[in-house]
Amino acid sequence: MNVAIIGYGTQGKKRYKELINRKINIYIIDPYFHHTNYKKLSDLNKNIEYAFVCTPDNKKYQIIKYLINKNIKILVEKPLYFETFSKYKNILKLLNKYNFSKLYVAYNHRFEPNIIRLKKYLNQKKIGDIYLIEMYYGNGTSLLWKKSLWRSKEKKGVIYDLAPHLLDIYLYLFGNLPKKSFFFNKSKFENKCIDYAEFGLVDRNKTIKFSTSLIDWKNKFYINIIGSKGSLHVESLCKWSDSIFKYRKRVVPSGVPIEKIFIEKKNDPTWKLEHNYFFNNLKYSNFENDILIKKYIDNLFNE
Repeated sequence: MNVAIIGYGTQGKKRYKELINRKINIYIIDPYFHHTNYKKLSDLNKNIEYAFVCTPDNKKYQIIKYLINKNIKILVEKPLYFETFSKYKNILKLLNKYNFSKLYVAYNHRFEPNIIRLKKYLNQKKIGDIYLIEMYYGNGTSLLWKKSLWRSKEKKGVIYDLAPHLLDIYLYLFGNLPKKSFFFNKSKFENKCIDYAEFGLVDRNKTIKFSTSLIDWKNKFYINIIGSKGSLHVESLCKWSDSIFKYRKRVVPSGVPIEKIFIEKKNDPTWKLEHNYFFNNLKYSNFENDILIKKYIDNLFNE
């Protein structure tokens, strides 16, 4: 199997680190690393079957078009956030013309063991009617953003970077996104772009709240889902620490809930599982999810 990594920055190196353990041939395409670009793929005289697109976002559209036309299956780093919907439509046309399973947008947190476990409990309807959904994703990269030539110009800031992960997890868990949302809070503490934000939906039946942050000096992730018969909780991601899942069965009229706890030890399996899925089990593109995420974020800023 011949695989190309296009873009050998932070994400490209992470992909290479996991892929190097597999029995595959890896070719790095990067203008700074190997003094070449993606249009030189044909010069390798190799049958490239898969490509990992790990470039800055403004390069992705042209690269994806080129690779689809070359009949190469593509994993592209999230977010696939084009400026205009015409670009999404053009990619959809190409995907339909060739093979719709060609393009996979990488959202590795879908492969977190406790998020998979959370979905199973939701599907079993163990917590009844859902009242509250909270999701939080934060890190401490505020000053790295400030120093980055291209990130510092992204006005949406942390919304652009971390919100797509939360929105994709929400799509994975519930199959849709809230139709209307608004900001509870958006701040620019250390950047010209947004480095902390809370947003979501409040109505008489349900509250949905997403929080994203570049100002958590210790990485932070959680999901809380509260229902009429109990609650579900995920604390942390495996890449940072032990990840904890809790199912709490409500005791009525009140009292200490009956609790089940599962602990996944620190050892990030998501990259390997995502690569397995991409190589062996990809049956359709998840590209349309990014269209939904794009619409959601655009509408959020237009409210």
